[in-house]
Amino acid sequence: MTPSLAGLRDKRCLLLAATSAQDAERFAREHNVNAVLVLDRGDLVRSVSQLRSRAARARADCVVVHSCDWARQPTPQIYELALAAVPARKRYVVDEESQELMVRRRTGLVGRVAAEVFAGAVAAGATLIRPSVSSRDCPDTKSIRGREPSILAFWRGSLVDVGGSITHVSGILDGFRSLGYRVGAVTARPLPSQLADAVDDSEVMAPLPAHLRLSSDLAALSSNRPVCEAGLRLASRLGPSFVYQRNDTFFTAGAEVARCLGVPLVLEWNGDVIWTREHWETTLGMEKLFDRHLVKIQRWNVDSADLIVAVSEHAAEMAIRAGASATRVVVVPNGVDTGRVHPGEVGDTSREGVLIGWVGSYGPWHGADILIEAVPLLPSSVRVLMVGDGDERSACEARARALGVWDRITWAGRRPHSEAIALLGECDVLVSPHVPLPDQAFFGSPTKIFEYMALGRPIVASRLGQIGTVLEHGRTGYLVEPGDPQDLAAGLMTVLRTPDRGRSLGEAARAEAETRHTWSQRAQAILGHLAEVGS
Repeated sequence: MTPSLAGLRDKRCLLLAATSAQDAERFAREHNVNAVLVLDRGDLVRSVSQLRSRAARARADCVVVHSCDWARQPTPQIYELALAAVPARKRYVVDEESQELMVRRRTGLVGRVAAEVFAGAVAAGATLIRPSVSSRDCPDTKSIRGREPSILAFWRGSLVDVGGSITHVSGILDGFRSLGYRVGAVTARPLPSQLADAVDDSEVMAPLPAHLRLSSDLAALSSNRPVCEAGLRLASRLGPSFVYQRNDTFFTAGAEVARCLGVPLVLEWNGDVIWTREHWETTLGMEKLFDRHLVKIQRWNVDSADLIVAVSEHAAEMAIRAGASATRVVVVPNGVDTGRVHPGEVGDTSREGVLIGWVGSYGPWHGADILIEAVPLLPSSVRVLMVGDGDERSACEARARALGVWDRITWAGRRPHSEAIALLGECDVLVSPHVPLPDQAFFGSPTKIFEYMALGRPIVASRLGQIGTVLEHGRTGYLVEPGDPQDLAAGLMTVLRTPDRGRSLGEAARAEAETRHTWSQRAQAILGHLAEVGS
């Protein structure tokens, strides 16, 4: 960081977390910033009228917007308006990607935001009617296609560098590489290290101007054209055999490039983005304007795909309800790289008691709260390791304090994938307490289940959706009633009280991961299905 950051150490700072509250708090700890109050996007949207009074009560000397990548930050205008609204002597934006501390002056902030809002509104109309690529943009790749099999993968990317989606994309692409394919990846954000290790070549879209990031929907729509351009540049080097795209909100670049090149499109389907938007996403009023177009765009992706690869049976049903032909939908669950995720030493001999491990993003389906409710029902010698961060972490910590078990839980936060795996490998039992979804059968294929299996530790998990079919109760795992803390605690104690403390369960799970659930096997299955569709 620039030297001026040292000046924050003596100030009482109100932190506005643009990326996440956890990232802002980590920044404050690492740089000795006295953060008297941390507010995230949800706080600003829910309590904008109370922002001034909350800042006054916190007696903040300065207000700081923290972002992991300000040049790609969605809805930056929200945070700049908040900067203008908060009564403070100093205003800053911290960009960790560029290592900049930027001074913001109240005068001119509102006017600049207003200009960006106007420009964004004009751009929104143009974005909806303008195609991203035309036939004259398409390179002739026939001369290089066939030299070696290759795949062109499209993924929008994430401001967060770890998580199940990154593990999935990285794993399947590495699976294709293991089968002799050259892999190229096109993203809207810099590749996280886990994904960079799985590809041979890549193109990254340049950041969008601020007015095109007025809303996350406008940014998603506006990114298609530059991502297409980046994809065509990479295609001219690869000559891809087919295009692989993850189904995402307003994301059409992979489908457009596949059509442009005249090659098959494989659409990775983790779920219906319309359902996800309605149930899991916090959207602003302006974003509701695009809902009608989202239905059309998802249907266009579905119609464009030669093969739709759903991660579970229930996800496949969602794809068919979204308009996909059942003959083009196949089920290929998540998997694991057993060469990188492998059992370590059994337990930590220097540690007393029992350590239960969990990893997740604290999503509403992960059941983190169920695990916390189960802790008081377990002997005091049992401790819990929770790896990950997310919107519900604060609520989970508050509940743990109320139950008097906060100090029995190690809140490890978000860690690099390899580090998270190493931490989980030190646990005695691994837990996956997923819960049912509202008005929808559980359609997930949790990557953690397959990584738990590869770690060779006993697993206690919810009897829910695909989890209940991948794990065989009493042989490769112990299944419990979803959403029931008492049954979860009973299941954990049953495993721990077996003569080998569940070791045989872990060994059987590891053996099954090696023989049935590797990413190479998943990639081979996709290629087989693609060949069938082509024939």
